Amino acid sequence: MLTRLGQGRLGSVIYYATPGPRINLLRPTRLAYWFKAAFEKYWLNFWF
Repeated sequence: MLTRLGQGRLGSVIYYATPGPRINLLRPTRLAYWFKAAFEKYWLNFWF
């Protein structure tokens, strides 16, 4: 599923699951987009 402009997806990966890695993706939402944008701004301000 693709995301539209202004939407984002949050996900997680469990690398050590058996028989192989398991990936969980949430549906695209505006809240996920704003969370990811805030997270990126935080890290860019923290490191640079």
